[in-house]
Amino acid sequence: MSSSTKPPHYATSGLVIGYALCSSLLAIINKYAITQFNYPGLLTALQYLTSALGVYLFGKLGFLHHDPFTIPIAKKFFPAALVFFLAIFTNTNLLRHANVDTFIVFRSLTPLLVALADTAFRGQPSPSNLTFFSLVVILAGAVGYVATDSGFALTAYSWAFAYLVTITTEMVYIKHMVMSLGLNTWGFVLYNNVLSLMIAPFFWFLTGENFEVSNAINSSTGSLFEMNAFLAVSLSCVFGLLISFFGFAARKAVSATAFTVTGVVNKFLTVAINVTIWDKHASPAGLVCLLFTIIGGVLYQQSVTGNGSQQRDAVVVTKQSDIESNLVGDGDLEDESEVKAVMNYEFQTSLASKARIARTSTHQIGSRVAWSRNYAAKEIKFGVDARALMLKGVEELAEAVKVTMGPKGRNVVIEQSFGAPKVTKDGVTVAKSIEFKDKVKNIGASLVKQVANATNDVAGDGTTCATVLTRAIFAEGCKSVAAGMNAMDLRRGINMVVDAVVTSLKSRARMISTSEEIAQVGTISANGEREIGGLIAKAMEKVGKEGVITIADGKTLLNELEVVEGMKLDRGYISPYFITNQKNQKCSLLYSAWLRLPAEVDYNTRKMFIEEVMELVELNPLRNSLVGLPGVNGLSTEQRKRLTIAVELVANPSIIFMDEPTSGLDARAAAIVMRTVRNTVDTGRTVVCTIHQPSIDIFEAFDELFLMKRGGQEVYVGPLGRHSSQLIKYFESIKGVSKIKDGYNPATWMLEVTSSAQELTLGVDFNDTYKNSELFRRNKQLIEELGKPAYGSKDLHFSTQYSQSFSVQCLACLWKQHWSYWRNPPYTAVRFFFTTFIGLMFGTIFWDLGRKYSNRQDLFNAFGSMYTAVLFLGVQNSSAVQPVVAVERSVFYRERAAGMYSALPYAFAQVIIELPYVFIQAISYGVIVYAMIGFDWTLEKFFWYIFFMYFTLCYFTFYGMMAVAITPNHHVASIVASAFYAIWNLFSGFVVPRPMIPVWWRWYYWACPVAWTIYGLIASQFGDINIMMESENETVQEFITSYFGIKHDFIGVCAAVVVGTGVLFACIFAVSIKLFNFQRR
Repeated sequence: MSSSTKPPHYATSGLVIGYALCSSLLAIINKYAITQFNYPGLLTALQYLTSALGVYLFGKLGFLHHDPFTIPIAKKFFPAALVFFLAIFTNTNLLRHANVDTFIVFRSLTPLLVALADTAFRGQPSPSNLTFFSLVVILAGAVGYVATDSGFALTAYSWAFAYLVTITTEMVYIKHMVMSLGLNTWGFVLYNNVLSLMIAPFFWFLTGENFEVSNAINSSTGSLFEMNAFLAVSLSCVFGLLISFFGFAARKAVSATAFTVTGVVNKFLTVAINVTIWDKHASPAGLVCLLFTIIGGVLYQQSVTGNGSQQRDAVVVTKQSDIESNLVGDGDLEDESEVKAVMNYEFQTSLASKARIARTSTHQIGSRVAWSRNYAAKEIKFGVDARALMLKGVEELAEAVKVTMGPKGRNVVIEQSFGAPKVTKDGVTVAKSIEFKDKVKNIGASLVKQVANATNDVAGDGTTCATVLTRAIFAEGCKSVAAGMNAMDLRRGINMVVDAVVTSLKSRARMISTSEEIAQVGTISANGEREIGGLIAKAMEKVGKEGVITIADGKTLLNELEVVEGMKLDRGYISPYFITNQKNQKCSLLYSAWLRLPAEVDYNTRKMFIEEVMELVELNPLRNSLVGLPGVNGLSTEQRKRLTIAVELVANPSIIFMDEPTSGLDARAAAIVMRTVRNTVDTGRTVVCTIHQPSIDIFEAFDELFLMKRGGQEVYVGPLGRHSSQLIKYFESIKGVSKIKDGYNPATWMLEVTSSAQELTLGVDFNDTYKNSELFRRNKQLIEELGKPAYGSKDLHFSTQYSQSFSVQCLACLWKQHWSYWRNPPYTAVRFFFTTFIGLMFGTIFWDLGRKYSNRQDLFNAFGSMYTAVLFLGVQNSSAVQPVVAVERSVFYRERAAGMYSALPYAFAQVIIELPYVFIQAISYGVIVYAMIGFDWTLEKFFWYIFFMYFTLCYFTFYGMMAVAITPNHHVASIVASAFYAIWNLFSGFVVPRPMIPVWWRWYYWACPVAWTIYGLIASQFGDINIMMESENETVQEFITSYFGIKHDFIGVCAAVVVGTGVLFACIFAVSIKLFNFQRR
């Protein structure tokens, strides 16, 4: 089954949660908007206009991608847009007559109608008993809740009936459009809003709203010109844009029925917000009914839609025969993704139904059929048969692998396609060599191989054990599913057991460090051979933690340890790993030349040299293209290889080492890279490449060959000659070596005739043959001659470790980070828009609370606005910066190894570049919230508010960076960082005021940075207010002093501590970057 047509679980969950949250808040905001701006048709049109313009502008700026607007697609989409407009129009009018919480719960009446419509019109399976029961529970709870609403009048019921009809039609019909048109999410949003905007004038005239708007404009009266109406409509339009995205994305990820039920779990939040800032008609009995709708939603999520688990448990495998008869039929298919979509779409139906679906999609698209005759059909197996075949593949693979398990495991003999059989005790090697004729059995075996490979990548061992455990889990799981157990419950149970076992193993594990302990572990790995275990311990002692240990067949019967000293290259080494950065190509080269060429080389010379290098590697047409991330955006693999070569060339090395420059490339891309290599050689530089099994064209592009066998032993070192004539002549002169066939690749022939199997067959050691040859003696003599220093020469010496001074390194790193951040709008721009959105949301929630001092609750509300903002935005900043710093750190490892700069300039630039972006964030949030909440408009208080928000966001951002610097990756960093969020929240002084904290814990209040921020914000805004509270016998200043322990004259100390906290986190980040190295290669 293709996984590309279904989003990952976490992505689907995020879309559903985002839709439920936005949907609930939009209802409340629209209720407020319709009361302040009593023109429902115009309000709906403004929402569509905002969404359409937002998608268009963001598409132009490159922040998102949407399908182009075309008339043929618009014609097909028009009915869906009409239904969607009717749903939103009836929604808005319903809000004029129904209460918010009652309206939200009323939507719960739709899941049953949508489920029935799905079954009747879209061919979906009918609901299972549990699904049907859960939907009936939701229906009953919703009806009971509506019945308790004393304000729900006949007019509201009329609009509610119209809303029910339109929303049910919209849910089912839009789902059909999502499945059939092939537009992306933002394409749907654009088409929907543009077409709905075209429909809006018709409804204005139909309802007479155009006359009301015209009269209001002419008379300059009404809500059109009021500030409250403007703010309400603006917020409604912003949420309209968000609901457009989440709505269409969720529709594409889940079924129509599941999409409708997603809002159920959010009803408590909706009612809570509504009670806080609006009104409420439901009685306590209505709240009980609401609880029933929640229970129904939970039951629905645990249920399974369909006619049986066996129909859903299908396996699709490739079958090379019967290509046309099963899939193509009379129609055409657009591309391979269309075929995969057809195969994944409702695969419970018969294969004949799939052919009809394919033909229907074909007539809509109108493409060609020629290619599809080369696409393999799918053989489908269901339920018990599929599980049995997969289980058989798992068991047979596990039986073959398990004999190698443990120190007492046995060897396995594997047939080779060429040469002698392979004898191995490695579980991964055994698993990879097994291939079944039955494709379904192969799927089961592939699952086990995936587990073994993942274990090997993480642990380096334990693959056989992982295979055996997988076999046991899979077998027991199949039994449980066959017995009727819910598959998701089974998965959760397996995860719980795995977590418990891993926790138990970790509690018993301990680090080993001494040679004796390493020897003991090595002895176990060597099947109890203590001599080999001791040899491994000695090897680890000699090479250290950063060394590499390899095992090779020895020439004698004795075990030997050979240590080879390596060398460190500060320039000229071209790694097979790619550059990943948001700079463009020319910036990357300027940056490399700036930091790696000598300080006496001026800017114009550097620029001229860069132009020559770009011409050399043929990058001029792509000079302004973004580098981007591999496989995500930016340059292609071949272009990235050439850029990597260019980055080293601008350092002007005399010799270049390339590590597998053609790996991962097709023939055309490899030829382009090798042309770049040849251009480099033509400039007089020496190029040394490591290439595994090259094509004949690539192989013969080199001048000389250094061929080694396992263990680093030389087999041939010398010239290739024209058409590899020298190489062929050398090996054909060895007795027993077969002659090369006409047209055969010399590289392939060379590897075949020098393999270990051939050495055993011929009784020849090619290393000894080479060392006894005339070619070896000539090479040795040449090395001795070149190894003698010339008369009067001196040892190579550099006065400084880096080409540039510390200040120039800082400036260059800051320049690089500037362009990296500037060209990273998914981080910088999204953070700004998110902050603005949060500011508007908090401003409306805490509207005009800043000047209310009548009682304690008013003050608590005002304090809560500051407390919520600090934690919400702070944690968001800390979490958002972590993946960015993790990517930048990988680039830093590479560039530091190349000798471009030291750790401190990088850390300095990473910290400094955040300051202006955080400042813009603090200003945008502070101005919006300060004005909407209504704090005192004095220069001093406004300055202190911006000051504390700015430096608080700074230290949260630096805290996230610090967490990445002290951990291996940003996933671990997020776990480490989140541990302190809850602690800071608890000791912030708002949840539990400082005087109420037990004495033995009060010390941590002063160590909590959030506590200092809250202290400073409250003291600066309310610490000098001597107004007497109406319901209390004390002033505001006396209350915050007695209750919170906050004094106005302590603001300066708070400011110093908040600034110092940011400096502390930034310094820890810099030191950690310098001291810790988490590279795994």
